[in-house]
Amino acid sequence: MRHFIPSRTKRAFTLIELLVVIAIIAILASILFPVFARARENARRASCQSNLKQIGLAMIQYTQDYDEKYLPSQPADSTAPGNGATFVTVLQPYIKSTQVFICPSATGTAVTVPNTAGDHNWSAPAPPWNTASTSSYGMNTNLEDTALASVNEPATRVLFFDSTWYSAGSVTVNLTGDPVWEAARHFDGSNIAYADGHVKWAGKNRFGALYYNF
Repeated sequence: MRHFIPSRTKRAFTLIELLVVIAIIAILASILFPVFARARENARRASCQSNLKQIGLAMIQYTQDYDEKYLPSQPADSTAPGNGATFVTVLQPYIKSTQVFICPSATGTAVTVPNTAGDHNWSAPAPPWNTASTSSYGMNTNLEDTALASVNEPATRVLFFDSTWYSAGSVTVNLTGDPVWEAARHFDGSNIAYADGHVKWAGKNRFGALYYNF
């Protein structure tokens, strides 16, 4: 007697089944990708806060060495008299790292003049500056050449912050409603190092503005 072995046919996905699988993958991707992006930016924001914390501590060390006064006035731009050093150069001996001055969320080509067209790093090349420096942060010019004892409300007084230029005496708002110097690169907010040494993220309020005590 002959035994017949049933043939095993391979069953492939139908077109509808394949489209359903693709649709499910697309839905999962649309849900997970923003979560991954937010987690990545949270890590960058934390790294930026660490940078500003080190810069703030370096400034405190500097004031202990220089009669409890903040650094002298920085040059306003490349045409300023003397074309001296930015805070990056002044604080470099206390930090000994150039990477600390770069925010991991800063994008765009570094500019050599005050420029508010988008977020970016800034660069002060030598020449015309006496020493070259690059950073993603700015210093409150109101505190330059100022004694520590004369600083009111240090817990809310801005010292360093996410910025598109190395110095600013205020954060003015342009016609589009965007802050001119401040770089809101972390979830529409900025990291700020205050005069008392602590660092905090500041987000926009319901009016779309950020509060700064300069």
